[in-house]
Amino acid sequence: MDENSRARTWQTWSMAGACLAVDLFALVFINAAGAGGWRVAVLVLSTAVADLALAGPPKHAELVAVLRAGVVVLVPLLLRQPYLFEIPITPGQMVAGYRAGAWLPFPAALRALGALAGAVLGYALVRGGWWLDHLWAAGFIALGIAFVPWMVGRSNTSQLAHLSRLELMAERRAAAVARAVAEERSAIARDLHDVISHHVSAISMHAGVARMELAGGPGSAARRSVSQVEAASRSAMADLRRLLDVLHGQDPSPDRRQPGLGDIDELLDRVRAAGPPVHLTVAGDLGRLPAALDLAAYRILQEALTNALRHGDGGQVTVALGRADGDLALDVANTLGAPPRRDCASPGRGLAGVRQRVALHGGAFRCGPSADGRGWRLAVRLPVEDEA
Repeated sequence: MDENSRARTWQTWSMAGACLAVDLFALVFINAAGAGGWRVAVLVLSTAVADLALAGPPKHAELVAVLRAGVVVLVPLLLRQPYLFEIPITPGQMVAGYRAGAWLPFPAALRALGALAGAVLGYALVRGGWWLDHLWAAGFIALGIAFVPWMVGRSNTSQLAHLSRLELMAERRAAAVARAVAEERSAIARDLHDVISHHVSAISMHAGVARMELAGGPGSAARRSVSQVEAASRSAMADLRRLLDVLHGQDPSPDRRQPGLGDIDELLDRVRAAGPPVHLTVAGDLGRLPAALDLAAYRILQEALTNALRHGDGGQVTVALGRADGDLALDVANTLGAPPRRDCASPGRGLAGVRQRVALHGGAFRCGPSADGRGWRLAVRLPVEDEA
């Protein structure tokens, strides 16, 4: 039995024991005449059986209600004494009515309600006096005493059933959304594979053929450019495969490791091969960076260098990396071939992606042209969490 089951069992038996204790105390209190012998023994035994049965399975709730109804009538028959304040209602009787309303199907619950109401009416007939003189009032009181706990149980069960239906609907809706997202991711992955990978593979193949067919030695400019196109297309295919793994919900293969700042030399060599000189400055010990931050810094630098290639005039690109005061600082500056057509206030997709990566890691980001409009600078600070 697990902890929840033990807790429920303890609560159920505590409730039944409390009802029994109060009902037996009421019997002692109303037995003012001091009746003894078999009458009291029968009442004590029947009360104990009816109240302890409250801890039984829900399927027996109708039988328990009938037992409690019998005890209600037995008290005036055997003791010849009224209930407290002449109201034939006890804790065990109310709990029995609640259980019948809450747990039983409607026909069985209605029968249990009839038994409990009939017991109060039977008490009125046995007591006589005012009860018989006002029989209509006795009937109304009998129905009310039985109906209130019964209806509370019925209402609570309906509310719980409604909440359960809402939770089930929410779970189904969440599952449907998750399936739709997975299907959309699969469709995107399929399109990337079928279209982009085809073209990138073709670029790599044709670049390789061109490199072998080009005249001139290995150091010629044409051969170097074509070699860089071939290398860049292979890197693009590797990144594309990693992206496809993510979209398919798979863990990237060990041979498809995500890039990081440890691969910065290879990245800078590719940029240098395309033309502009790149000067790198590293201040401080970069140390071991969290994998997500390492990847984010690499992608930000990659985007900054791509923009320098696209919009620069071929002049020197300076890259400064440093780690101080718990932050990773990245600064990229280059000269411009023409005034920029947009700034950081209205960025393109690349700068928007940089801004999102920086925001994800709680960093700071700024970029823009120099005062004379002939240069561009991108500066990023990313907080480095202590892995320990």
